Amino acid sequence: MELVERLREAVNRENAFEAERRKTRYSVRTQYRQTEHSRPYSSDLISRSKVKGARGLRYVRELQAIEAKRQKREKRHQEWKELYALKPSSTWEDPLDVAAIDHVKNNMGDYKLKSSPDYTVSDEHKPSGLKTRLALLEAITQISERQDDFNQRLLKLRNKKAAIIKELKKIDKNLKQISDDLPPEGVTFRLKVEDLDDYEFPERAFDATDAALEA
Repeated sequence: MELVERLREAVNRENAFEAERRKTRYSVRTQYRQTEHSRPYSSDLISRSKVKGARGLRYVRELQAIEAKRQKREKRHQEWKELYALKPSSTWEDPLDVAAIDHVKNNMGDYKLKSSPDYTVSDEHKPSGLKTRLALLEAITQISERQDDFNQRLLKLRNKKAAIIKELKKIDKNLKQISDDLPPEGVTFRLKVEDLDDYEFPERAFDATDAALEA
């Protein structure tokens, strides 16, 4: 019986200790809620709750985490206030847009759609033989300029190709000299360089040769 009584006393002491711990935590959290929006949290609440040792250290860490969250919420709230302060009013209009609209209203004519029953062609837009010939001449000029630009770029590419072939022939000549110095059973390497075809030089058709003159 004495052993049972001792066990009961131990259980009662443990329950009392747990109840005191819950009461202390509740007191600390209540004090935090009361001071959350008035001032930052501090560790003096631990001394008031009379919690010492490892539990006190744990409570300090919990309070620090809660304080960090509170500061984060306040910072986010302040950022939102600043953003809302920068938001323009619903009646605000861009001055550049307003100026552009006024310019169009004051300078743009009353253009009507061609499908409109009262549509009339202005004198400057009426077609004429002179305007048509001018448009045709401008189109021919543009075509000629495009063709000339293409020919110039093509000639540059041909000259670049000819320069590359010339350089390759020089390299092949050096390879031939090296191969001649090697023994017959040695490994030789030569380049296969092809010359430009005659069709790549259409201007040669107008060259005057002796054979062409005699014919």
